Amino acid sequence: MSDNAPSFMERDQQAQRRRKTREAAAFLPILGVILLLTPLISVFTQNTRIGGIPNAVYYVFGIWLLLIGLTRLLAPRLQQDSTP
Repeated sequence: MSDNAPSFMERDQQAQRRRKTREAAAFLPILGVILLLTPLISVFTQNTRIGGIPNAVYYVFGIWLLLIGLTRLLAPRLQQDSTP
């Protein structure tokens, strides 16, 4: 057996890391739908405004940016996992 070959534990840890990354990527759209549901947005539709813009607009775009940022963090890991 070669010393460069990964051990069973290392392969198992790599497989778990790949699985967790794929699960996180699959959960992102679900998270987006949950956070953008009407009941959550309605919390921010009060008559309060910041700079003349309703708080709901800040909430929707904030969630949108959060999802983009999380996707950007996960994308390189997914790409690494797909290479042999």
